Amino acid sequence: MKRRRGLTMVEVALASVLTGIVVSAAVGVYGFVVVRMGHAFARAEAVRQATAVAQDIEATVQSAINCELVPSGKYVYLKCTMPATVYDRQGDGTADAYDLDSVTTYRKASYSAGKRVWYVLGRLGGVLSKDSLAGIDPHKAIRSDDTIPTSGDIDMNWSRYYGSANNKFHLLSQLEFKVDSATKTVTYTITASSAAGRNRTVSGSADRETYSYTITRVVCWRNG
Repeated sequence: MKRRRGLTMVEVALASVLTGIVVSAAVGVYGFVVVRMGHAFARAEAVRQATAVAQDIEATVQSAINCELVPSGKYVYLKCTMPATVYDRQGDGTADAYDLDSVTTYRKASYSAGKRVWYVLGRLGGVLSKDSLAGIDPHKAIRSDDTIPTSGDIDMNWSRYYGSANNKFHLLSQLEFKVDSATKTVTYTITASSAAGRNRTVSGSADRETYSYTITRVVCWRNG
């Protein structure tokens, strides 16, 4: 019966080297994929947050009977006055659409003023401390009059994750408005920025990179 020859030291060393090369390559590929995915998620989240805020502002402005800028302290608020008549368009028990009050003799829609919807990037009313819910995050507030909103007026369902202290749109770094009352339009620019780790797939990249996504829209209010 033949005896099988054992491995020599050279063969063991060679096998160890090859195993190390394979493991190193696998780790390198894994790291590359993780980095690429991290940067892709950073870009996608910036786009998602900016788009979500843009869509909400668009829906509000389109339904408003008037929009104006209200400066207060270091902030400039967008205030939209909504029609008083609301109804449940989705059939889910929540009033989510607006309607006219009546039609005049000349077949012109007539609206009365209802809730005021406010948007701002900053602390509402300047009354919230740095340790409170609002920092420089975007906020939406709802009031029944023209008084500058405070923390109690924040629309928590819009601004917060399930009523927690975490803002849904914390990546926003710019929220600016321009109002043209002659054309009944609101122009707004939104920028969301997301930080990610160093992109090692690009030579000479910084230790941390920031992805920015900017949206500019012009929306007309139709009910005024």
